[in-house]
Order: sequence, then structure tokens, then C-alpha cells
Amino acid sequence: MKKMLKILSFTSLIPVSSFFVISCSNNEISNHNKKTMEKYDENIIFTNKLSNLTPKKQLSKVVENTNNDYIPIFPIVKQFSGDILIKDKLPSELKFVNSQNQFKFYPVSWSVDNDMQIFSNTTINGIVNYEGHDFPVKTYVITQLKSNINESDYFSKEEGWTIDLEKSTRDGNSSNLPKLIDRSGNYRSSASRWDNWGKFGEEQDTNLVFHWEEPTNISRFEVNFWLYASQGNSSGKLPKRIFVQYSKDGENWINVENQDKITDEDLGPMRGMSGSLVNTAHAKVISFKTVKTNWIRIHWEPAQDNQGKNHILGITNIAFKGIDKQDILNFSQSNDIFGYEYNGVKYKNNSEIININSQDFDDNFKIFTNATTTVKHVVSEKQKQKTYKVISYNDLGEYKVYTIIVDKNKA
Repeated sequence: MKKMLKILSFTSLIPVSSFFVISCSNNEISNHNKKTMEKYDENIIFTNKLSNLTPKKQLSKVVENTNNDYIPIFPIVKQFSGDILIKDKLPSELKFVNSQNQFKFYPVSWSVDNDMQIFSNTTINGIVNYEGHDFPVKTYVITQLKSNINESDYFSKEEGWTIDLEKSTRDGNSSNLPKLIDRSGNYRSSASRWDNWGKFGEEQDTNLVFHWEEPTNISRFEVNFWLYASQGNSSGKLPKRIFVQYSKDGENWINVENQDKITDEDLGPMRGMSGSLVNTAHAKVISFKTVKTNWIRIHWEPAQDNQGKNHILGITNIAFKGIDKQDILNFSQSNDIFGYEYNGVKYKNNSEIININSQDFDDNFKIFTNATTTVKHVVSEKQKQKTYKVISYNDLGEYKVYTIIVDKNKA
């Protein structure tokens, strides 16, 4: 008969991307749906040095499980603070290992419904179903601060670039598309802009494609809209949504990451300029995670009137800028455990299995480590003996499994 297993899970993070078990009798099955969040204990002094020893007290809470002696391996994702975590990049299956180092994979459902911007270390909860029973699992997101970016760090990226007339919109007068990058400075003249005047209320081709001769760092898109694209009362109407996309081959397109403005609400209303720039709105600036590419496509969804008719659009000027200095994620590779403090007594960890004699059990024992994350599981509990498995992870999601066997009243 299979045992119902109780997991005592204990976690702690030493911050800086990705990547049990008490035996119970069957009369405890009715409690299998009990779920208690594990405490996420942030260590704010972590310096991300590979050999940095950072003692940390770990706290634990109990959750229920029905998965025999298989222990879940939690994903570790590392990214910059403020970056967007893409929901679809979370794993669809989770790995479970047992004491013989055999492993299985089970589908997992995560608690997040949308992409999310993350500024500090975060725990994402999930559920794995095993033989009809749900039990909680987690992804740990570790964040690293970016260096400060100043306006002077952005450089114009116009060398060797063109607008691709074959891949760009055919709406309006396509011969005017080069006017978007001609830098004539006289945007009062209709010859210095592109618009799709005749496409009000019609289906529109909404792509502008740019090409660079050499791979180029692109981090920002700047666009000046024409204020008086008045057909169909379209004056001042921004696109409903704008997407900056890049490509390796000029055919298959990927949205840039961490685009800071997408909707017309994000961009805010058009504000007019004066002089030779009259009829032109101040530039709308969209920043995103740097991509090194030969190809950029600007794709938009047109705004609509209250009858669902597409508004037209006019553009007088487009520019791209990039940041050539790049932040690099630092990945700690350490997942060693150096020692424990159990019931006030310190023990040096010199092997993957350690035996401890104690007058009482202490599930809140300290772990001394420079691992990124540790997770504690109780894999066996008897009246006089308790066995723990401690999994220690590094930033890459690589892990080690340690065993602690505690004999009671033999101290």
C-alpha cells in the first residue's frame, strides 16, 4: 500500500535566469488539500560572489503531498530587476527525484495569468497533480539590479540603415516611406511625411520594416506623428497599440522584451511643435531591452472610432537609438552547504550525509551556505528519528541533495 506523505518544506533565498517526507498513516488523507505558503526569506546582504559564505536562518511551514518519496526540483529564474517575466517561459513540467536519483516529470499549472514585471526576489506558486491529488510547487525568481542608464548612454543608430520598401506597408504613397528617415527637418511640407490617408475605415497594412547592414544594438524607438491626419476625424489619434519587433531573417518576427510603452494610454496624448516642425507632434519614445539585430519592424493596431472604423495615421520622422554598454547577469555557481545549527548545536557539514544526536527535533534549524536557495524536506519521521533532505540550488538551477538523520534523546 502506498504511504501518504507529508512534506515539510523550508526555503530561503540568498539574492543577488532559469531554471519529504514524514510517513503518516492513511487516516491523514483527509488533510491532503491543506496548503500553507512557505516563507520567502530575502537576504539583502548577498553580494553575488561565488565564494561568499552567508549564514541564514531558514524558516519552515508544512504542506501536504501524495507523491511517495519523490521530491520536486524547483525552477530558478534569474533576471534583472524591472524586467518582465514571460509567463510562457515558465516550465510546463516539473522534475521530481527520489532517493535512488530516479526522476519523473509532471505537468504544472502556475498561478500567474499574464506576463509580469518583477522588481525584487519573488516566489511564483504552482500546482502539480499526482494521482488525483494537488500539491504546491514553486518557481523562485532571483533579481539583479541594473546599472543606472543615463540619456547620454543612448546613441543614434543610423549608420547603414534603410527602410525596406518591399516588407513595409503599401498603404498610402509608399514612395514617401524614405521621408521617415530623411532628416529633412521641414515637416511642414506633406512631402516630408508618410500617411495612409485613403485607408480610413478600411483594413490596413500596419508594418514598417527597417534594415541595418551590420548587426546593431537597438534599445529605443522614437516617432513623431503628424497631428493633422484629419480624415475621418483621425487628428491626434495614436495607434491603439504599437509593438517593436526584431528578426534574424527579416521574415519571422519576435516582440522585444520589456517594452515600456505599448498602448495609446501608455504614450499619452500628442503635443504639437512649432516653427518648421508645426503640425508635428513631439516624439513618442519607446524603450526596451537591447536587441542586436539587422532587422526591426514596427507593427501597430489602428485606433477605431465608435463605429469600429480604423483611423488613419501620419508619421513625419522615425529614429532608433541603442545602448552599447550592456549589463551582464552574474550567476553564482555555488550550491554547497557548509554547516548546520540544530537545537543550538553547530555541526560542520563534511559529507552529503550527516548524523545528529539531539534531545528534541528542530525543524527550524539553521543552514550555513552560499547557495542561492535551499529547500528542506522531511522524508521520514519516527518517534525517535527524523530524516531530512535539504536541496541547495545555485543561480543556474543546479542542485545538490544533502541528508540529515536526527536521532532523538541520544545526546
